[in-house]
Amino acid sequence: MIKVNPDLKKMIREKVMNFNQLKYFQAVCKYSNMTKAAESLNISQPSISRAIQDLENEIGTNLFHRVNKKIFLTEEGTFFLKRISNILDELEMTEDIMKDFGNKKNIVKVGVPPLLGTILFPMFFLNFRKMHSNIELEFYEGDSLEISQLLNDDTIDLGLIVSENDICDNYKSKVLHSSEIDYCVSINHKHSKLSSIDFNAIANEPLVLVKEGFAHNKIINQVFKQHNISPTIILYTNQLHTIKDFLKRGIASSFLIKEIAQSDPQIVAIPCNNPLKINVLMIVRKDKYLFDAAKKFITYLRTNPIL
Repeated sequence: MIKVNPDLKKMIREKVMNFNQLKYFQAVCKYSNMTKAAESLNISQPSISRAIQDLENEIGTNLFHRVNKKIFLTEEGTFFLKRISNILDELEMTEDIMKDFGNKKNIVKVGVPPLLGTILFPMFFLNFRKMHSNIELEFYEGDSLEISQLLNDDTIDLGLIVSENDICDNYKSKVLHSSEIDYCVSINHKHSKLSSIDFNAIANEPLVLVKEGFAHNKIINQVFKQHNISPTIILYTNQLHTIKDFLKRGIASSFLIKEIAQSDPQIVAIPCNNPLKINVLMIVRKDKYLFDAAKKFITYLRTNPIL
C-alpha cells in the first residue's frame, strides 16, 4: 500500500482550492456580478467573494475595480483572465475525456427548431434508440439564435438549424438535408391546383407564420420586402399542429418545408416561382469534446435521411 506524505495531501488540497478560485474568478468575469456568479456555481455569495479576495492576496494585485457595488476588471485582471481561460478549458476537456473513458456519459443533448422536431421525434429518433438503447436523448427546442446560445453555454452537444446557407462560420457544420420552403394551403383552397405561385398572388391572403427569430420567418419576410408587400399575418406560432389546423380549415395559408407539408394529404405544397431554398444544418462547437454517445448520434445523423 502506498503511503502519502501528509504535506503532499495538504498541497493537493491547496491546489484544488486554487483551481476553484480560478473557476470562481472566471465566473465573476462572465457575469460582472458576484451574486450572479455565485448562483451559477451553486455556492454562496460570501464564499465566492472570499475566494476572490484570497486569490488577489495570493497573486499580490487587484483583479477588479469595485465601484458602487459594480465590478470591472483591472488591466492585470484582463491579462490574468486571458492566461487562465485556456488552462481551465483544457482541464475541463480533460475531465470530460476521463469521464468518457469510464463510459459514464450516455446522454446526448440536441437543440432543434420546433417544426423540425415535430416530425423528427416519432420515427427518426425512435430508430436511433433501437440501435443504441443505452444512449439517452434530450431535446431542447429553440430558434437558431437560441440553439447557438445553448451550444455556447455547453448546455447541448449539437444543434440542428434551418438556414439559407450551407455552412455556419462559427461552428463545425454539416448539411444534413436540402429542401425548399413552399406556400401551403388546404386541398380546397383556390390556389391548390397551381403548379407554382408568385408572391404577388399571396399579398392579400391571410397567413399563419412561425414566430420571429426563426430562419424560416426571416426568409419569408425578406421576400415580402423585396416585393414591397405587407403580408396579412393573423397568427404567429411555432406549433405545427396549429398551423396545419388553420390550413385544413381554410382559415389561412402558410409556408412550410416541403417535406413537412407533403406528409399531410389534406395540405398542398405549392413551390414559389423563385424557389426558397433552405438547408438543415448540424452544428457543433469547434472546441467541443464529443463523448462517444454524441459521436454515434452524429454518425447516425450523417448516414440516415432526416426528412
